Amino acid sequence: MKKDRPKVLLSTTTKMQTGCGSLYIIVSTYPDGTPAEIFLTKGRAGGCIFSLMNIIGRLASIALRSGVPMEEVIEQFKDEKCPQSIDKAPKALSCGDAIAVAISQQVCNITPPVKKESMYSGTLQKYCPRCDKNTKDCECG
Repeated sequence: MKKDRPKVLLSTTTKMQTGCGSLYIIVSTYPDGTPAEIFLTKGRAGGCIFSLMNIIGRLASIALRSGVPMEEVIEQFKDEKCPQSIDKAPKALSCGDAIAVAISQQVCNITPPVKKESMYSGTLQKYCPRCDKNTKDCECG
């Protein structure tokens, strides 16, 4: 059953760098701290990319208000790769990955490992956000 939206919600905005520019992720939460809706703005983009970001935000919001666990929404977005992010070392592998990172940070207070494309092997590697070492070599704990 879909939750009613209160007239006023608290929101947090995160700016994430993706392979094709800045993505602003706005997560609004209910008074109990659970996410209610997501708004996405892709830099100064217009046209198709602007419309797609609106649609993705609306679908994620409908899912959250309809009782889909936040972890499931995050799981669907995370680790998605975009060809624009290769060799640019952005903070996210794609817009979807940026959404997953932002929700994790804003709602769960989680700092997930940063994911980067390895220039040598072409494989996805996870790096510690504190020391920027591969998580296999990280000593941050």
